[in-house]
Amino acid sequence: LMELEALTKEDPQPISREVSDEVRNFHGICAEDISFSYDRDVILKNASFKLPRGAFAVVTGPSGIGKSTLLKVLTKQINDYDGVVCLHGRELKEISSCELFKTCGIIPQNAEIFEDTILNNITLGMPIDQQRLLDALKFAGLPEDRLHEKVTENCSNFSGGELQRIILARMFYNPKQIYLLDEVVSGLQYELAKYIENSILDSFESTIINVSHRTDTPTMQKYDAVINMNLDNSVHM
Repeated sequence: LMELEALTKEDPQPISREVSDEVRNFHGICAEDISFSYDRDVILKNASFKLPRGAFAVVTGPSGIGKSTLLKVLTKQINDYDGVVCLHGRELKEISSCELFKTCGIIPQNAEIFEDTILNNITLGMPIDQQRLLDALKFAGLPEDRLHEKVTENCSNFSGGELQRIILARMFYNPKQIYLLDEVVSGLQYELAKYIENSILDSFESTIINVSHRTDTPTMQKYDAVINMNLDNSVHM
């Protein structure tokens, strides 16, 4: 893992929203002094990290510590935070949600699967590129002969592992520059979880931030950085 300076401060300091030239010229994801409170509860306190373009980072920490909150800040679901977040030199608050989601893919633990065919769940209405579709199926380990099989209400005719493979094929078919993954393999059997996580890290050149509670697997060696969230609401790299 690359050695990165822990920039978290013990006590909150007055925060300026002025973005430095260093941050403006940084190609990747940069967070400076991010703080957020909800109903007087401090969720994030002066969190700072830099993740270069194309790097893989895993976010770790106890349940309920604010890992998903950090992702919500990065995806503009939470806007009333203090501090600065920049993506490739642009402050997040200057980027519209529409523009953000053209380059950033968010994959939650229970990603949305529609009551439709596997084909439509993968392509999401995009024009069909047959070769790219076949490559996506191979990548995710899905058989071609199931493409027109329909997902029923509540996805009751598919296992959790099969649904995650559909999401994996969707990621491959429509790649993004940045992926934010929120416990995408949580609840899956160990071997399947390892397969899916390895597939993502081995096959994508995107910048990836993956929230995970599994830190004792060989897959951890493939990450460039660990963002560790602590009980004092601080973040260390």
